[in-house]
Amino acid sequence: MKESVADLIILCHIINNFEEFNNDFCELMKLNDRIPVVTRLWNIVDLKQNKDMFWDSNYNKKMKDFYRKHSFEIELINRYSSLMYFFNSHYDVKGNILKGQNCGNNFYFFYQYFLNNKDKLEQILELLKKIKMLGINTLKFKLDEDFNDQEYEAYTDFSANACFEYLENIEVISNYDKDKVRYRSLGSNYKITMEPDLRRNVSFNVITVNNLLFDADRLPDKLSEKIVFAEINKFLAEEGEKWNDVHTALDFSARLSINTDNLLDWFNEASDVIGDLKDIKNRNELILILLKIKGDLENLQCASLQFDDIICENNVLITKDRLEEAKEKKLR
Repeated sequence: MKESVADLIILCHIINNFEEFNNDFCELMKLNDRIPVVTRLWNIVDLKQNKDMFWDSNYNKKMKDFYRKHSFEIELINRYSSLMYFFNSHYDVKGNILKGQNCGNNFYFFYQYFLNNKDKLEQILELLKKIKMLGINTLKFKLDEDFNDQEYEAYTDFSANACFEYLENIEVISNYDKDKVRYRSLGSNYKITMEPDLRRNVSFNVITVNNLLFDADRLPDKLSEKIVFAEINKFLAEEGEKWNDVHTALDFSARLSINTDNLLDWFNEASDVIGDLKDIKNRNELILILLKIKGDLENLQCASLQFDDIICENNVLITKDRLEEAKEKKLR
């Protein structure tokens, strides 16, 4: 499920009165459908409106009573978010708060979650404020998500990534493709998904968490390339030369194998052509030449396979499967 970070901050502030606020709003909605009621509330808190005129107007008494009783909550919602977004996102047209896994934004789940962890509410609030400070507006909550049993992939050029996933305790696993690395987390409570642009800035940030009980200082201080790409850049600086040797060996093996296969294909085509020639004097001579070429090609093929064996023996990072994968990539 996903939720607005700003709305979760609001919920932290109004948690003690939320049940009463929620029930009163549901009762207020019996006046009309959601949009006219919310529009009137929005007009009341809009700075351009004169609140004194509101009290003298013919607004329904229930509307005035609701605002008088819950002015703190209403003003807070309008300050951090907007009344329109808040009520339209978390309530149905009858004023009932949305519940259940299938409703997308499940505000009631977070209300229960905050109540169950009320002794840590200040810590949760600090965490949400830090998330908001990082420019992250959307939070996805996946209780069963394990960020540590997955592998992720990124281009070594930060700006080339249409999407980059940042986690705590990143460990780079491999760099078999010279333009990409694979990495994982050795322990993370969250995953931040961001979109780098050509100027190496990031946008469209979403955080996925499996809990909201971890300390805010476990988040990065800033979503910048220098910070979020630090472990990958460190790996490339320290391990780059070793992996360049791997790239060279994989490339040479793939090119030798592919070209050997191509020669064998061309040889077979030539053999078919000569096999169809019936009435030429030097046909037998051509066949002998073909037999010699065939022997040389078979020797070349054996040499290619032996070269692969040597590569695998000399470099523990290279396996036969990895060589085959490099060959398949070149053939695409």
